[in-house]
Amino acid sequence: MENEALILSEEEQHQLYEESEMVLLRKALLRTPEERFTVMAQLMKRSLMLKSAKVKHFTINPKY
Repeated sequence: MENEALILSEEEQHQLYEESEMVLLRKALLRTPEERFTVMAQLMKRSLMLKSAKVKHFTINPKY
């Protein structure tokens, strides 16, 4: 029974999503403005870092 997949109807999934969303909103309302500011600043810094990131692709030569 531990490994059985939980199968929910679309209505149940939607209801579960709505409940989860409300829990997150309630938690967010409990945060102070300073906490909200620091979280937003961290997200903005991360966004800038990812925008400036460059990915380099190279192949490894196995004939060493």
